[in-house]
Amino acid sequence: MYTYSDKSFLIIDDFGEFRRSVKTMCQQLGAVDIDQAATGQEAVNQCLNKKYDIILSDYNLGDGKDGQQILEELIHRRLLKPSAIFVMVTAENSTAMVMGALEYQPDAYLTKPFNKVALKTRLDKLMEKKQAMQAINNALEAGKHSLVLKLCDQEVAANSRYALSALRIKAELLEERGELTAAYTLYSTLCKERPLSWAIAGAARILIKQGNPRAARDLLESATKELPTFLDAQDLLADAMLQLGDSQNAQNVLQEAVKRSPKAVLRQRKLGEVALKNEDYPVATRAFKQTVSQGRHSVFKQSDPYLKLAHCLTRSLGGSPVEDKRTSDEFHRVLNELETDYKGDQEIAMRSLLAQAELHKTQNRPDDAASAAKGAAKLLAGLDRALPPDTAIDVAEKFVALGDADSAKQVLDACALLHGDDENLKKQRQEILGKAVKADEANDRAVELNNAGAKFFEKGDHENALRNFRKAIELAPQNISIVLNMAQTLLDIFQANPAEKDLLNECLRCLERIRHISPEDKRYARFQALLRQTQQLKAEHGA
Repeated sequence: MYTYSDKSFLIIDDFGEFRRSVKTMCQQLGAVDIDQAATGQEAVNQCLNKKYDIILSDYNLGDGKDGQQILEELIHRRLLKPSAIFVMVTAENSTAMVMGALEYQPDAYLTKPFNKVALKTRLDKLMEKKQAMQAINNALEAGKHSLVLKLCDQEVAANSRYALSALRIKAELLEERGELTAAYTLYSTLCKERPLSWAIAGAARILIKQGNPRAARDLLESATKELPTFLDAQDLLADAMLQLGDSQNAQNVLQEAVKRSPKAVLRQRKLGEVALKNEDYPVATRAFKQTVSQGRHSVFKQSDPYLKLAHCLTRSLGGSPVEDKRTSDEFHRVLNELETDYKGDQEIAMRSLLAQAELHKTQNRPDDAASAAKGAAKLLAGLDRALPPDTAIDVAEKFVALGDADSAKQVLDACALLHGDDENLKKQRQEILGKAVKADEANDRAVELNNAGAKFFEKGDHENALRNFRKAIELAPQNISIVLNMAQTLLDIFQANPAEKDLLNECLRCLERIRHISPEDKRYARFQALLRQTQQLKAEHGA
């Protein structure tokens, strides 16, 4: 028997009558603190101000975000506490909905219509697990990683019915902390015992991170044969194939995954990028159109797919005059939507001008192309942040194609300060700028020191790890990987020695060096988590 009188509820549905009906059921279960939202955006806004214990969300909410997009956003922005319960309510059972919802795994589903008994039965079952895992979830929420690992070990040693959930939390936390060897050992041990999709995906992710894509590909090909709806495996299989230089098969894998689950913005975007790399413009165009369309209400909405769609449309010119007119009109609609949605963003304005210059050049209007390129160079000079590597390479190539090598060098040099350990950036920079790039001995030495520090960290030798990271950061003060590794190490040392409060101030200064890290960078979530943990510890310890 569980009590709901101390739980906060959020009911999300676009029909007021249904919200009132569900509210009555919750009140009959003893709930008192009950909020309601009629739209997805309203629900997200409420979650920004309050961490709910139980969320009941309809899937279909009319125009705007649907239930899946709400769940995606709450997870991505960490607005859902580990102990929270998210139940998807739906009357829909289309393949696209079911596959899409499966990928983000709400705690449970409820099919409309339902009554109080069905709601109570479902919530009681979820509460049982959440209460059993409460201590672990509380430690996770407080950022107390050492305690989380200890409690997970205790849960496993007790052979409780939730031991497997504890092992998953432990493995994912080790991976998040960069302890890849330990995480891989745990994932692979579990894979041998039974075909757990999350453990297979975790092992494959680490093999790819550690530069062993062949082993990852073999593992994932076997898994996708046994589990054809295991879509995470198909995404990772495409990543492994790309590392092996097999971009055509990577595209084939992604096209199959998109057929099974079309409502996945990030997968559509990846398909577009791989097809673009393969110069398969019809597939790339379709994928980027889907990315733009599905992304309008998604937390994963980004400017890049608009610009890549514009590039694909430019490359499609050269057919009949009627087709070219239609394509050119679509090009301008795409850029108009982009400029409206990102009004005031100097980087977007710069890249939009580059896209227009490319169109003018393709349509043999050199004066217009030169004018647009000049405007883009002017905006680039005023940018207050470096571009992420892939964007910097794309922008530099466009400037070179338009005859402006100086702007290309400016973009790539600024990027190299933050991403000096990015091998693809180093290679592309050399190819684009040629002899203009000199060997950067300081950066290479910083990367060596960072790698040595990471090895000490994995062995638990935090003092020697920190010594190496401090030397590395002197040589490459804005390198994102080095800054994150050093911050993680400082926090771990502090938690073992809480009297050394200066370590927290050093950690905050360290993270401040990369405050302009792009939200599109894969390490952005880790940066946010470390920053949040540092600020929490400073507040708790008065540092």
